[in-house]
Amino acid sequence: MVDDVKKIQSGIAEKTGLVVQSVAQFIGGLLVGFIYGWKMAFVILAITPVLAMSAYLLFYVTTQYTKNVLNSYAVAGGIAEEVLSGIRTV
Repeated sequence: MVDDVKKIQSGIAEKTGLVVQSVAQFIGGLLVGFIYGWKMAFVILAITPVLAMSAYLLFYVTTQYTKNVLNSYAVAGGIAEEVLSGIRTV
């Protein structure tokens, strides 16, 4: 249980800071873009939904593959545990 908490803590602690930094950079970049080149800022703003959808798709696919890998490791760990307990019995 402690191992799971450490995994969650390490995942959240690093990613939260990166999310806050990325959002601040995006908003700051748009503000600078609207001040110095408003036409280009509108182009970037129009492309933003496409970028957001592709980022969500990447997140979804990565999550599914990670779940599959963890399930495979769980099955392999169960088999290895059975084999080792069988060796001890003999």
